[in-house]
Amino acid sequence: MSQTSSVSQREIKITLLCQALALVGLILPLCNILFPFLLWKIFNNQSAFIDRHGRAIIDFQITITLSLFIAVLLTFVSIGIPFIMGLIAFNIGCIIIAMIKANNGLNYAFPFSLELMRKSV
Repeated sequence: MSQTSSVSQREIKITLLCQALALVGLILPLCNILFPFLLWKIFNNQSAFIDRHGRAIIDFQITITLSLFIAVLLTFVSIGIPFIMGLIAFNIGCIIIAMIKANNGLNYAFPFSLELMRKSV
């Protein structure tokens, strides 16, 4: 979680929007991945800061979505509902922390996130 040098307000605003769009998934399934992905795809080549945060939020949302799928399957054995509620609270909390870090120009590594979107060399 190191500080990024000379992050512009524009980069911060785009990054905050990308992270906030992940919250749409609470209402519209899979939009927590789709909307941040579309915004990241538009702006990822313009800034390393946007690229890092965009990849991180997309990876985290894919991880959360896979975990929610497992939790839905676990509802058949009566432990899925608390797991779903915990995942939703965890997701919201991590997004809020990531937004605070991004607003301060800092990088944030989401906990328990699969790294699926690797930077191509």
